[in-house]
Amino acid sequence: MKRHPIQTPLGTETKVVRALLTSIDEIAYVVRLSASDPMRGTVQLVSRRVTRILGRRPADFLRDPGLWMRMIHPEDVPAVARSTRGILVSGKPGTRIYRVRHGRTGRYRWIDDRVVPMLDRRGRVVGIVGAARDITLQRQGEEARGKLLKSEHAARAKAEATLARLRSVQSVTDAALAHMALPRLTRVVLGRVRRLLKVDFAVILLLGEGKTDLYVHASQGCRGRPAKGARVRVGQGNAGRALAHRQPVASDDVPAVRSVASHLCGRAGSLLAAPLVVEGKAVGVLEVGTRGRRRFGEEARGLLQLVADRVAPAIDRSRLFAELRESSERLREMSRRLVEVQEAERQAVGRELHDEVAQVLTGYKLKMERKKSNDWQGEWVALTADLMGKVREMSLRLRPSMLDDLGLVPALLWHFERYAEQTGVRVHFQHSGLNRRFAPIVETAVFRIIQEALTNVARHARVDEVSVEVGCQARALRVCVEDRGAGMKLAKRPPAGAGGLTGMQERVRLLGGQLKLDSSPGAGMRLLVQLPVGGSGRRAKGRR
Repeated sequence: MKRHPIQTPLGTETKVVRALLTSIDEIAYVVRLSASDPMRGTVQLVSRRVTRILGRRPADFLRDPGLWMRMIHPEDVPAVARSTRGILVSGKPGTRIYRVRHGRTGRYRWIDDRVVPMLDRRGRVVGIVGAARDITLQRQGEEARGKLLKSEHAARAKAEATLARLRSVQSVTDAALAHMALPRLTRVVLGRVRRLLKVDFAVILLLGEGKTDLYVHASQGCRGRPAKGARVRVGQGNAGRALAHRQPVASDDVPAVRSVASHLCGRAGSLLAAPLVVEGKAVGVLEVGTRGRRRFGEEARGLLQLVADRVAPAIDRSRLFAELRESSERLREMSRRLVEVQEAERQAVGRELHDEVAQVLTGYKLKMERKKSNDWQGEWVALTADLMGKVREMSLRLRPSMLDDLGLVPALLWHFERYAEQTGVRVHFQHSGLNRRFAPIVETAVFRIIQEALTNVARHARVDEVSVEVGCQARALRVCVEDRGAGMKLAKRPPAGAGGLTGMQERVRLLGGQLKLDSSPGAGMRLLVQLPVGGSGRRAKGRR
């Protein structure tokens, strides 16, 4: 192994020189300390390794004893000085790690400097022997590893923050929202959004039918409710611009911007709005705000838009269901009124036939009976009597007065008797729990349903008997009409022209009941109807 010579201007101990010659991979040096200033000394020996590592010749240090200290990085000088003092005071070996500037490139290199003090016979430190090795690559690796660790920590923190944000969004937009009615849905969403973004209030605005204006649908946290019917023009104001541009829009200083919060009557200091979009179709805006001024950054904008994207389908679905329910209620009310009008017209026509026409015919009959009897007079009297009977029967068909006066059972018994006389079909009637009066609309519906069911039996069943059961248990009235006739194959929908079945279904639906048909060819027909009598009785408003 080749050994590098050690340059030394002064004589040194052979043992020391031999030790330095073995440090071929390090910078070896010997410094003789000054008796007057232990921190200063004379460089007596520097190995040639210093040229390759630090870009200086050994002679440079021999001529300029302070060169080494001047090469140390200014930031590391205090630490090196403290370490040197500690070694001199303790008289024990020490290690110093610092940066030294390269003589040719001007770049700093890291060295690991291990120092051993030289003691005289009295134990005083008179010099130091050092060996410094280049650890630049090692330090660069450690720094790179530190940067990677720092980046990893930052990435992990960002991932955890993103996960926390997603959890927060999930807490606002969980699957339970899809099953809520619109009023509760908007109340829950607004409350959760306020807590998530730490804002004072939140508002949901929905797009009107004309697609030109946003109307305040629900709000929470506002000081006083927004003006009833308050609206925002699409493209104007904070919410209008958010819908027009399909992206979040913030106003950090609302009082300085005119018409930004007209629907809030100027109660806002800062606003942030995000569009509610479902399958590319804008349906409204989710807007939040604070009473004081606040800057909504990118994170808040992204978070609100994420929430808006998640809740928009639920809001749109609930709104459609609400509109459908409202339309159904309007249709139901119209149907109920139509049935009421029909029954009222039947009652009026029946009364008119009975009271007016029958009265006139009775007068004619009495006049003819007072005259001398002859053949033609007797014939006219018989015709008049027959006509009066038919008028009476027509009036009863339109509206049997005993249904209003006596109740359901007497009206049904009267109808069964007439039905048997006219059709030859006997009715086996059983009833229970009918010793009280029900709401007029219920009694009318039961009478008409049984009437229509028996008409169908006479037309299609080809039987000579039919059973009818009517019973009331608890708060439900049950009707069953059953025959063992020809039967029929039931379709999913009533065939065109099946007005009787459609009418029965409509009456049952209006009362919130259920209608079920059970039939097959050759197996007869069974009609089962259940009506809630408690609720329907409360809804009744007079006789039908």
